[in-house]
Amino acid sequence: MSDEISQPMRTELFAASLRAEKNDFKTFLDALASKLEGSLPDHTKITRQGSIFSRERPVKEIVISLGEYQYRIGREKQGLLVATREHMVRGSAQLTD
Repeated sequence: MSDEISQPMRTELFAASLRAEKNDFKTFLDALASKLEGSLPDHTKITRQGSIFSRERPVKEIVISLGEYQYRIGREKQGLLVATREHMVRGSAQLTD
């Protein structure tokens, strides 16, 4: 018997952790940013709020670039989450969903 967790179980654990954090958008974005940076470091860009000297620097926006698409999720000033998908052609967005 192996101590390793199977891929389907890891996916389910990841989904469960996101569901548990969905009511706290700040915690949700911080956790999502950490997980995406760890799994897709070359495709993930994280923008944080606050200055370099701030004690706390919460995530403002996460951008993931995969192929011809760029996915964004971020917090508005009111604290609500906004997610978009953009079709990128030669570095510029052609279509935003």
